[in-house]
Amino acid sequence: MFWCSIVVLGLLSTVAHEFGHAFAMRESAVRIERISLMGAPYFGTYVLPLRLKSFPETELVVHPLLIGAYVKPNEDDISKTSVRDRIFILVAGPLANLIFAFVLAGCAIGTVIFRKILPHAMFEVLFTALGVGAVISGAFCAMNLLPLMPLDGGQITMEFLPDGWKNTYTFVSFAILGLIALMPPPHLVKKIWNTARRYIS
Repeated sequence: MFWCSIVVLGLLSTVAHEFGHAFAMRESAVRIERISLMGAPYFGTYVLPLRLKSFPETELVVHPLLIGAYVKPNEDDISKTSVRDRIFILVAGPLANLIFAFVLAGCAIGTVIFRKILPHAMFEVLFTALGVGAVISGAFCAMNLLPLMPLDGGQITMEFLPDGWKNTYTFVSFAILGLIALMPPPHLVKKIWNTARRYIS
């Protein structure tokens, strides 16, 4: 149950992030063609048979490749926005994650009030899952503000770069992200280091 809660809260953090972008686009008079609730646009698309009242003309989709999510704006509308509006749209996603993190943290603290009436096992699961969910959403906020493409922070940085630097900046960003992705987990690094020390000594 605990891990299911973590997965659900992680997915909700992603959805909150994308709807942060979507609401900012709507406020900036940018039409939204599609909102991916889950997955990158590869290996097929499943269009959900529903429309939201706030976005009646927008497709809601999921993709088999469960990496990230996205909001697809109308290209003509987004090209007409000012730099200020584009930065507002980009910042809105991480801001939604930050708000969601505070909500989850507040709910985690709130469970303490009901500690005496909840079964101990249920309290532990709720408190821990909500707390970890808050950390996950906060981490999404911080990660997306990193000045690396295609993250929001990288796209904000691109708004201020000369055109001649943008391709190089994008290449370097993807190279850095690739190196980060190839790095082994910290516990594995520690295990390899300890094993090496035994052989050296």
